[in-house]
Parts: sequence; structure tokens; C-alpha cells
Amino acid sequence: MQHHAKYLIVLCIKLLLVLGLLTLFLYTVIFKSDDQAEEGESYEAIPFQRAALWMGFFIVICAAAMKHLHL
Repeated sequence: MQHHAKYLIVLCIKLLLVLGLLTLFLYTVIFKSDDQAEEGESYEAIPFQRAALWMGFFIVICAAAMKHLHL
């Protein structure tokens, strides 16, 4: 199946955003457990929450663009 260059560019951007979101998640999971063990705080702040929200928003936009470009 042949795709247009615009479709492939949007696909690459979407994949990069998903990998960035996965990296933020893994960073939070790995280093959050270490910080809680040392400090013993009960405060549950989510680091990079705003960045993850914007990445998710742009992933949805990329999905809509890919659906539009697939025709």
C-alpha cells in the first residue's frame, strides 16, 4: 500500500510523541519509587503532568490528521 509523504511525516511525529510519553511514564515510575523510599512523603505530585497532557493532545491531533490524509 502506497502512502503519501505527508502521511508518513505525521506518522513519524505521532510515534515520536508516543515514545516521549512512554519515556516520561517510565522515568516517573522508576525514579518516583526511589524518591518515596528516601523521603517518606505522602504528597503525590506527578512530574511532567503538563507535558504529558500536551503530548496526548498532539497524539490525538496526529491521529485525526492521519485519518484525513489516508483517503
